[in-house]
Amino acid sequence: MKHCALPHHLYVWVDNKYLDGSRGVTPGVLHGICARPGQVVLCHLLLETGAHWTGVPIHGISCKEIVPAPLPVGRIQPWGAMGSEINVTHLPYLEGLQVEVFKELWKGRSTGIIVDWDDGFTRHPDQHKALHLLEMETGHYCLQPNNYLKWRDPSFVDESKWPIAKNYRRGEEVWWPEDKV
Repeated sequence: MKHCALPHHLYVWVDNKYLDGSRGVTPGVLHGICARPGQVVLCHLLLETGAHWTGVPIHGISCKEIVPAPLPVGRIQPWGAMGSEINVTHLPYLEGLQVEVFKELWKGRSTGIIVDWDDGFTRHPDQHKALHLLEMETGHYCLQPNNYLKWRDPSFVDESKWPIAKNYRRGEEVWWPEDKV
């Protein structure tokens, strides 16, 4: 299992079900993640109690002081970790932008954090599946791929052009510098 620090921490609420089996939530600071191949991302959390906890799944934290209605884990994170070499980066431009997970009809905001894996799958463009960490209006955090998302930036995005995006195709070509052919 690979552990990775987040580029910045997030204040969250942890469903106590994943800590001691009780009801309610505990305030925490999400500051890192870890993953095993094929499984959901797990969280590194500093809890209000002073305990540091590792292993709470992404669906066990919330951006609101509630326990959101449970959702199937495959909807929160459609693909399991693609390997044990996890990479996390922050794209400041995306932080705070409104985003819609159009496949699920969810709305929320981007944290600007991207989770990706460095393994055999990423060598093939059609298998590359970077996931965006999103704070949804429902209170859930989720990890969703680019092709499930519709971004809103009122200073740039023209909503009337969204139908064109349906014609975009996954990149399947491997690009090499010309002297490497």
